[in-house]
Amino acid sequence: MVDWTREHGERGLATATDADADAGNGVGGQARASLFAAALASCLDCVIVMDARGAVVEFNPAAEETFGYRREQVLGRELAALLIPPSLRERHRRALRRAGEGLHEAGEGSRGSLVDRRVDLTGMRADGSEFPIELAVTRLEGEPAMFAGFIRDVTERRRVAEGKDLLAIAGATFDASLDPLQTMRTIAGTAIPQLAELCVIDLIREDGLLGDAVVASVDERLARRLRELRAREPLDMTGSHPVARALRSREPVVLNDLSDPRVLSQIAQSEEHRQLMRDAGYRSAVVIRLTARGRLLGALSFLHIGVTQGFDPDHLALMQDLAQRAAMALDNANLYAERARVAQTLQRSLLPDALPALPGIQLASVYRPVGLGSEAGGDFYDVFEVPSGCWLVVGDVCGKGTEAAAVTAMVRHSIRALAFQRASPAEVLRSVNAVMRSHELAGRFATAIVARLEHGAKAARAVIACAGHPPPVLLDARGRASSLAVSGTLLGVLEEMRLVDVEVALAAGDTLILYTDGLTDAGAPRHELSAEDLCRHLAQNAGAPPRVLLSRIEELALARGAGHLRDDIAILAARLDP
Repeated sequence: MVDWTREHGERGLATATDADADAGNGVGGQARASLFAAALASCLDCVIVMDARGAVVEFNPAAEETFGYRREQVLGRELAALLIPPSLRERHRRALRRAGEGLHEAGEGSRGSLVDRRVDLTGMRADGSEFPIELAVTRLEGEPAMFAGFIRDVTERRRVAEGKDLLAIAGATFDASLDPLQTMRTIAGTAIPQLAELCVIDLIREDGLLGDAVVASVDERLARRLRELRAREPLDMTGSHPVARALRSREPVVLNDLSDPRVLSQIAQSEEHRQLMRDAGYRSAVVIRLTARGRLLGALSFLHIGVTQGFDPDHLALMQDLAQRAAMALDNANLYAERARVAQTLQRSLLPDALPALPGIQLASVYRPVGLGSEAGGDFYDVFEVPSGCWLVVGDVCGKGTEAAAVTAMVRHSIRALAFQRASPAEVLRSVNAVMRSHELAGRFATAIVARLEHGAKAARAVIACAGHPPPVLLDARGRASSLAVSGTLLGVLEEMRLVDVEVALAAGDTLILYTDGLTDAGAPRHELSAEDLCRHLAQNAGAPPRVLLSRIEELALARGAGHLRDDIAILAARLDP
């Protein structure tokens, strides 16, 4: 600073005369020049003075350091051509002309004028790189007209703000999906390009080895190439790769110089890996373990490629915070996926693996769980043969989850066992009611409809009993659909039940359809599917095979619910061959 003051304190804008100083506070011109130069030299902000033509008159040391020019290189040259990106230069020149004319922010200049206010702009260094700046411009008193610009490099401030924004976004987006793969893609993509140009998530498999990898990059070709390499050559957890080291050390691994060939040789898993790192231009990397609820999930890597930039402590703190949030989101997604797998496995155990092949009867079924099927539902259906014919069963146990599944299994298997002992569907349901009431079911109840089909050479009939369930629909061979008058008391509530067997004659081509209330409630309360609506829709599709018929009913329910179901749907159809 002392050398700059001595060299420049008596030149440029700082020149004054003793006479001028005597008219003020008595300080001599040379002294004032020295004070002015000292102030410029010690100022932490960039101070640039330009004349009315935009030529640089003064350029302090902070400006030299920030923009990469020496003072001698810029004096007398147009500021816009040196320090302002090409896309913004004409705007700067127009604003300077308006300011010189005393228009300030009038008319069009209300957005373009830079005088007497602070604005956020983009500056340009001597090497052509652009960076964010905060600029305040003041018109100096006196003639000729001159302007002083006070500039701050706000790269760090912008980065801190972007980091906070990134964490806020991460909190909202990481939990947006409960699919583990999509969650990983969101995590990796969030870091690009604010924190790095390449982000990699390496996951630990159930056998304890590194397996799946998700890659995001500003260069999709590089991301694809690295994904393919990871698939062919999984990382060695005992090796020297930064991911393996981070998993073993429990501390982040920071590498600020990956351009050194010796470093690349140490971490390369193969010659192909080494070539990829050279081609991509790896420069620096940070690798952080992903742990949640005491479980080690994998590692999150941030890499700079093609830019000579390291990771400072603020970067590292932000990345660790992001990694912690990412690990918790990933663990939540894994837990949810496992829960869904268990629920789906349990649900499959409550339904027949396949419908039986019955002579003279065409069978079809639809089962659609609500949501993602993360909990076992209470809806079920069953078809099985007995010596006297076959039984069709559709039921619905209140609630979801393992307790509801246990009751569902009890009801379904009780009906199966009792059907071999009793020919009356009503008697079967009474016995099921007794079984339910003999167990502590925490207030759970169920509905069910049971139909016993007898199919002879010349005629067929169905004997039906209903326990609090929606009545079945009969679609006859002529295309007429009607809801059958069958009703009864809920299962598991009362000791004495009101149940009756209703006998229905069936002709060739007739179809009997049993369903749960999830079908009619799909669009409730505004677009509820009434029994009349269902019968009308079935009649319109009477010629379709049972499988197609049920598929169209399912589509109708989804349409009524705008794609969302309120409850699980189970539908069963049996058609006598024409």
